[in-house]
Amino acid sequence: MKTITLSLLLLGCLSNIQAQQLFVSANSKFSSVDPGISDGKKFIVKAGKYEQIYTTKSCFIAVDKNGEIDLLDRNTAKKIGQQRYRFEDGFAWNIKKTVGSQHLKQYEHRFYILRNQNSEYKKYALYNLDMNPITDFVYDGIYGDRQHSSKKIALERLIIKKDDKFGIMLENGTVLIEPKYKALKKASVLVDDIHDVFEVMNPEKPNELLYYIHPDDKIAYGANALKFFRVSSNEFNLKEAMNYLLSNLNNLKPEDKSVIGFINISPFHTKTPNNDEGFEWLVKAYKEKQTYYTAQKLAYFLDREKQYVSYLEQSDFYIELLKYLSNFSNAYAYKLGDAYAYGKGVNRDVDKAIEYYTKTTNTSENVLYDATVTSAFGELAKLYNEKSDVKNRDRALLWYMRGGRKDNPLTGKTFANRLSVGQVVSYQNKPAAIAAITLDGVILSDGRKIPATSTEYTILNTSNANYLVKCKYCYGIGKVTRTYKNVTTYLPTHTTKEYIAGSSITGPQIKTTTTGGPITQDIHVEGQCSRCNGTGKIIPASSLERN
Repeated sequence: MKTITLSLLLLGCLSNIQAQQLFVSANSKFSSVDPGISDGKKFIVKAGKYEQIYTTKSCFIAVDKNGEIDLLDRNTAKKIGQQRYRFEDGFAWNIKKTVGSQHLKQYEHRFYILRNQNSEYKKYALYNLDMNPITDFVYDGIYGDRQHSSKKIALERLIIKKDDKFGIMLENGTVLIEPKYKALKKASVLVDDIHDVFEVMNPEKPNELLYYIHPDDKIAYGANALKFFRVSSNEFNLKEAMNYLLSNLNNLKPEDKSVIGFINISPFHTKTPNNDEGFEWLVKAYKEKQTYYTAQKLAYFLDREKQYVSYLEQSDFYIELLKYLSNFSNAYAYKLGDAYAYGKGVNRDVDKAIEYYTKTTNTSENVLYDATVTSAFGELAKLYNEKSDVKNRDRALLWYMRGGRKDNPLTGKTFANRLSVGQVVSYQNKPAAIAAITLDGVILSDGRKIPATSTEYTILNTSNANYLVKCKYCYGIGKVTRTYKNVTTYLPTHTTKEYIAGSSITGPQIKTTTTGGPITQDIHVEGQCSRCNGTGKIIPASSLERN
């Protein structure tokens, strides 16, 4: 059985010894999906030979029309080794298809599964996003979970197959469970723990579950209890589940103990929750082992039963719990900022409050649509105002406003950018009409500007007829002339020939004189007025409302 060793493939992919690397380029005769590899002067790999060519840090990925892959050296474009490959199960087809990209982009995946094509017995290997091999081609199958591979988890767990047996491997190549089970798949229960629990199936009866296991090869009693003793989607055999867990108490992992607590406190599982006992089990499980699963179950309970928070706030336990959870969720970073800002269970500390509110804003993928992030910016504005940090206060207010909030958290009044074109307002004791709304401010008909986050204005119940004036920017002509001062330009250079007689060496000589060179002048450029869009009037101008 022929395989490419890890060392040889790494050596080939990382042989960047030349000063100038090749790059992916599209031939003008071909579309962008038919690229070649060029050195800037000529095509080293003819455009059209491959359907797609991707650039990674270590090598080129060249894909032909059959979906088979060649790995090409970054400096020579020569094929690395003799093998051809294929991306397994479409794992790599979400990469960004940009010709000339200097790094392999990805949307969903954090690793790629490749299958060799030349071997008599096709094998599989794991590669990172730079196309450096993590494992050799030694597995009969590697199975990932594309649905969850984009989540912010520490390391994805993969199922591996070897000699018709199954095991578990981390995406960094570490084997957690050697391939020794006849049937294995990821569990569909315990959503918060889905990456930690796997189902072992009966190979004789494929639909029959034998038991759940954790990656440390221990039975997952908590998962078994939730699976085996659930009568329906909303009915649970509490007595049998508790008996099962308590009878195996010596073998329970912390996650299993938190399941005991969760069963006791969850109205979903029991109509008569035993909060005190459930709380004790949840705290015991979390103290025994800090995992997101145990912490999240405890935090869920504390969010609902505030009296237990008051009990915990007498110690540092609650704050330590929030600190741990803040690494996974910006909602808990916000709670921690709140604790320090308002002295909830901890001495008030403005700097620490700013630290955790800022952490809240940095852990969201979309700050404009995350309500928690928007609220954090509002709290930051208050704290920066307290510290007389005007620059950071105004920055926080601007993001708070862009998050869709209407009222300034410092005053409770409506932001200026919530005004409408045509309204008459009094600003700085002088009335004017609203001419235009911009992201960073409101333009008045007399040319003044109200900052976007300001509330220092009064809306007047006044007709805007008296403010129908010509644009103060272009004086009503609809055009403006922009002047660029002291612009350096160059006059055309030319040569005159002048013959000079009398030379004992070569005869008549030619004298050349060059004139020209740089000059500095003002440049005047005429264009349409951006404030009134060339209309010459400041209001009403409906086109302004689109800006």
